[in-house]
Amino acid sequence: MVSNFKTSSLDLLEAFFIFATVLETLRKPYPCNKEIFDNLVISLLAGTFIFFFLLLFEPFDSLINYSGHMPLGYGLITFAVSFFIAAILPQFFSNYFSDVNWTVLKEIGHLSFIVFMIGVVNFFYAASNQISLEKSEVYTFNNFILSISITFVIGAIPIIIVVLYNQTRLLKKYKAESEKINKVQQSKSFLTQEITLKGEGKNEELKFTNHAILFIKSESNYCEVHVNEDNNYRKELLRSSLSSIEDSLKELSFFVRVHRSYIVNFNRIDKVSGTAQGYKIYFKNVEHSIPVSRKQSAHFKSLISLLS
Repeated sequence: MVSNFKTSSLDLLEAFFIFATVLETLRKPYPCNKEIFDNLVISLLAGTFIFFFLLLFEPFDSLINYSGHMPLGYGLITFAVSFFIAAILPQFFSNYFSDVNWTVLKEIGHLSFIVFMIGVVNFFYAASNQISLEKSEVYTFNNFILSISITFVIGAIPIIIVVLYNQTRLLKKYKAESEKINKVQQSKSFLTQEITLKGEGKNEELKFTNHAILFIKSESNYCEVHVNEDNNYRKELLRSSLSSIEDSLKELSFFVRVHRSYIVNFNRIDKVSGTAQGYKIYFKNVEHSIPVSRKQSAHFKSLISLLS
């Protein structure tokens, strides 16, 4: 009796640790790919794969009609639905599809939603081609569930495998590269000079030494200039666009825009870390990190070695 209780307790504890590990993995950061061209290519590949997969193997042939143009239709549906949800929808819901809060769980949920919607459209596509049957026999709940289930069987498992593999691969890649970058960053040399940042208002300007500025952040119609002088960290507001400030600093190669909302001073970077989403920049006495956008990752990596 005691032995059975111990075994049950150990099994329960093991199940808890497995659940905790899975939950931790699902909460890990993941890059949110909103690029239209990237998703166009991915959607085309997905649609092409479905077309040839159904044409060659004809899975569930007792349930799915593969005659005529049907496989091509399923391929086109996969392409159209995937592209609309992955590329077009994020343009209208940019706050939700934010790299900052995107995780493995959100990515799996997002892709599962795409698969679900493909299954919904597949249901109506298949039903509309059942000419010999009455509508009451075609548009049934059982057929709807069947369509969703078949779509998930074909698409869901590969999605989960690819997402988890990609998350692990990207994490290892950016961690290894960030370690190399930090070694390069340990030795820096720079000259001190005065910088004047002008705002949109008359006589509105801020003056700093180039070494004082850590980074500049876009904030609505203003820019926050984050400064650290003699270990005194502060923020100064300037009514200006980030693009305007970027243009005024173009002669100073160590000020680089790494994100649509940030310009950083490469000479003041304390360290760089890597996550599955990419690089994160840290400065001394600043609690939060600065993200490097996916577009700027390669450029950022090359500049580190040149400017340090």
